[in-house]
Amino acid sequence: MKKYNPKYYSDNREPLIKKNTSRKKDLRERKREHILKRFDDCCPHCGTTATHPIKLYIEYTMDEPPKKSPFDLPWTHIDLLLNNNYLEVQCSTCKYRGKPADHIGS
Repeated sequence: MKKYNPKYYSDNREPLIKKNTSRKKDLRERKREHILKRFDDCCPHCGTTATHPIKLYIEYTMDEPPKKSPFDLPWTHIDLLLNNNYLEVQCSTCKYRGKPADHIGS
């Protein structure tokens, strides 16, 4: 199969790469915001919101997760994962020191 308009792409390689990189970054950020809105932009375990030293992590909770990041999946897959509780949000404190429920009774 012949390349589609190779002269255009070779002449405009750098601007096209910058444009596509910027668009992909923006799309990933919108997907992250969509996921965090489901969790009210805070850690569901301790209620911490994302501020500078506190970071919110989004991870899979399934046995065999997809190889891609949740932000690289199609919108429909993200919604399916959210509806089936296969995505979890944790703040950095809960992720590395344990959730408050883990410390009850210790």
